[in-house]
Amino acid sequence: MRTVSTALAGLTSAALVIGLAQPVSAAPVVLDTNRSTVVVGDGGSGVWTTFTARGGAVATARAVDLWLTAPDGERVLVDLVVKGAPGIWTGVAAFNRFDAPGQWRATLNVRDGSGKQSTAGRLVFHVKRKTTLSAANPKGRGGSVGGVLRRLAPAGGYQPYGGQKIHLYRWTDGAWRHVATTTTGKQGRYSFAARPGKLQLRYAGTAVNAPASQTTQR
Repeated sequence: MRTVSTALAGLTSAALVIGLAQPVSAAPVVLDTNRSTVVVGDGGSGVWTTFTARGGAVATARAVDLWLTAPDGERVLVDLVVKGAPGIWTGVAAFNRFDAPGQWRATLNVRDGSGKQSTAGRLVFHVKRKTTLSAANPKGRGGSVGGVLRRLAPAGGYQPYGGQKIHLYRWTDGAWRHVATTTTGKQGRYSFAARPGKLQLRYAGTAVNAPASQTTQR
């Protein structure tokens, strides 16, 4: 288990209530994050992700804790604190390539004035590893549109990603139109017959690898 320290920025909030007001404790707790999908790369200090809880039981809570559970069962504790607007609790966690990719679960626990603890909210988000997609500009009338798909390797760096579908789109009549699909080879390479105009290559991603796209003009 690792504990993540809290880093906060000033927060402001405004609300307009119409009609009969219900007790704060009876109102639903809103738990959200600024990144529903966290994409981690090869270096840096990690991707900082903010979690915020407001309303309901957290408005009058004495303490608020957020437990993050990874796909492999690892648990991370994020301490939420009030700063800026009363009743809004915020904390941050940093994710990097050492964190398990896939679906994560966030569970919000609150303690009231008497010290009683209860679960007040849950949230699902995803951690995915970065992919890169190159697209070479064909020269002349012949040739092909091609490149290489790579994914972040567990040990660091990027490695060729074979067996993945790449979709080719062409800008036509003010919209992207799908024109072809191919599959990357063992070394992550792909190619399409050359076409004139503005083209876009797309990789949709997987449950653990992020999508990627590249635009090129012929």
